[in-house]
Amino acid sequence: MTQYARPDSDISSGSWSDSDEGGSDFYSFVDESSVDDNDYVYLDLSMEDLDPVIFGTSNVTDPVSSSDHKVTFRCRADGGGPGMSGGSIQAKLLVGGSVVATDSSVRELTDDDAWGTFVWTLSTSQANAISSYTDLRISLTPTDPNEVMSNIYCSWLFFECPDAAAAAAATSEAFLLFID
Repeated sequence: MTQYARPDSDISSGSWSDSDEGGSDFYSFVDESSVDDNDYVYLDLSMEDLDPVIFGTSNVTDPVSSSDHKVTFRCRADGGGPGMSGGSIQAKLLVGGSVVATDSSVRELTDDDAWGTFVWTLSTSQANAISSYTDLRISLTPTDPNEVMSNIYCSWLFFECPDAAAAAAATSEAFLLFID
């Protein structure tokens, strides 16, 4: 079984906006359990502001395992024309205000108005750096914007890890196999 930590608070919205132009509760535009591209947060890069958007997440229980930790996010870009680079975005995982893991892949966004779903699987050392599963935060930061790009959009975001009981059972089973 899998646990999901979905956005449940806004930590920092920088210059980002939401699809309703409401300016608050940004997390509610990316917290769905299934994809909904009709609501999203976005950053107008013509303003040349590369502030990250940072969301607090719901709590999950420490799985006592470093396997199968993932951050999934869904983004797109516009502004340069079909097939052109629309810039890129990078995810970070924080505990409180401290970055514990950075996605080593900067996700390239092409300007074809197509949404891309990106899955970042944390390494063992990145997962082991998580000291608290009750204060997780996820940051999305635009990087290397194309000169003609106008917006980056994000519609879906979550962290996942194994269920604590399932991870403990797998560890116990592996231990029993080892001592047989």
